[in-house]
Amino acid sequence: MKGNVIFGIMLVLIGLSILFKFSFFNIFIAALIIWLGVKILSGSNRSIGVGVENVMDEDSINRVLIFSGYKTKITSSNFKGGEVVTVFGGAEIDLSKASSKEKDINLDITAVFGGAKLTVPKNWLIKSEGSAVFGGYDNNTEHSSKPTNILHLKGAAIFGGVEIVN
Repeated sequence: MKGNVIFGIMLVLIGLSILFKFSFFNIFIAALIIWLGVKILSGSNRSIGVGVENVMDEDSINRVLIFSGYKTKITSSNFKGGEVVTVFGGAEIDLSKASSKEKDINLDITAVFGGAKLTVPKNWLIKSEGSAVFGGYDNNTEHSSKPTNILHLKGAAIFGGVEIVN
């Protein structure tokens, strides 16, 4: 749902900029700076990435990456999902060694002027509901005949890309 909201706001802003002949880029950058300020002031438990590579055994992932990169391998035995947002940055998330006790897992990945690559286990079924504007949201996984889990992938790729592989 969050990806659809972002996608809708972007379309409204593009339409308004054409209608009233003002710079979409200036409004986008201003909105991005305001959003970042609110996130910092609200004390969100999400981190702003700094080019980190690590192995995590956490059950969820929540990251906001702005002008930076993030590479991680998640080895949790009860992965529950989370949210990753990249703005002018990139993320590589390897879930190939993760598993979950829950049948359905929700993960939201949004890439704005950036990219994300998600590697998932071969026995997971991926249901991708991502939207793309001047970018791509590609599911390149092989389908398992007997999936153990279903990953519901949502989000948006705006002037960027999200790739899912296994």
